[in-house]
Amino acid sequence: MKPEKILSAIVLALFLTAGNCLANDLTNEMHANPYNFIRYGAQNMDSVFYLDKSSLAVVRYEPPRYEIIIRNIVTGAATDEFLSYSYDYKSRRMYVKLADKHSGAKSWIYIDPKNLKGRSIYQQNWESYLAAGEIVFYMAYNMNFFDKPVTEAFKNYLHGQIDYYK
Repeated sequence: MKPEKILSAIVLALFLTAGNCLANDLTNEMHANPYNFIRYGAQNMDSVFYLDKSSLAVVRYEPPRYEIIIRNIVTGAATDEFLSYSYDYKSRRMYVKLADKHSGAKSWIYIDPKNLKGRSIYQQNWESYLAAGEIVFYMAYNMNFFDKPVTEAFKNYLHGQIDYYK
């Protein structure tokens, strides 16, 4: 066997092992603290979206402008990242900061609550980003961002029907 193929096989094995370690660490953490992880959406049975409420941090508090970050976990994909939300309370506009798939550059993207159906970006659909944004704002300030809840996930959250990690 050629040395290049052996090296490639070793590198691939290391990547697979590292990915499994990340997934195992994440699963262990979620099992240890299930009430920290609020389910707010899903792509399918394997990819479920959770917010880690213990990680919420207000980055900007300059009413009517707010910025909040929170840890976002997607099971199945073993994604563990922080989501940043920016809010303009006066205009009721919500933005999420996302990285471009190709360049990696992050930019603020407006989430239009009236134009959600069928739209998706990367792994998540727009409604899940909106639901997370509504829940995050409420957790930080104990008030609705919009005049009334827009997403079912947020309505459930308000009514105490919170789905924690299981």
